[in-house]
Amino acid sequence: MEEGYITGVDIKHYLYCPLIVYYNYSLHFYERVTEAMEKGDVTDKEAVLNFIYPSLKPLEVIRKPYLYSESLRISGVPDFVLRFQAGHYSVLEVKDTEKANRDHKVQVYFYSLLLEENGYRVGNGYIYYTGLKRLVKVPYTSEERKEVIKFIKKVKRAANGYRPRVRQLAVKCENCGYRKFCVPKIEGKIAYA
Repeated sequence: MEEGYITGVDIKHYLYCPLIVYYNYSLHFYERVTEAMEKGDVTDKEAVLNFIYPSLKPLEVIRKPYLYSESLRISGVPDFVLRFQAGHYSVLEVKDTEKANRDHKVQVYFYSLLLEENGYRVGNGYIYYTGLKRLVKVPYTSEERKEVIKFIKKVKRAANGYRPRVRQLAVKCENCGYRKFCVPKIEGKIAYA
């Protein structure tokens, strides 16, 4: 990543817990790589294409393209970009999980914005959940564009040294690799940091 650029992974981390971005960029603390993280890296994303081709019928599949926007100072590498006969492009992210999360959708919005910033006509995005063996359509309209731009601003603020206040489900903190830095206050099912 170029200096000062926010990535799709940063967006996903911020949505999981805003302090991750703060710790990474402002304090240069990083989470150790866990077995679950390594498993996600070795998921056979190519096998997903066997399902995608017959159902979506893309003309072309672009694997792991590096995208960036100088004007927004953002960059990222989606799993796949699909080109369709109608002339539009769609992001396809592959997630090795059994649960659809909001951060996955916002990450698709982020990559869709990057495509748009590079002059492509963007259609709906997609997420394929390997654990569920399910494809989820992710609409991308001007509303989603506004939402992801709002998140980009928040991520940049945390990356530039603003420590966000966090109130979230305590279960997120249980196995968090940043817990030793964060030391959240747990009250029932809620964590405050």
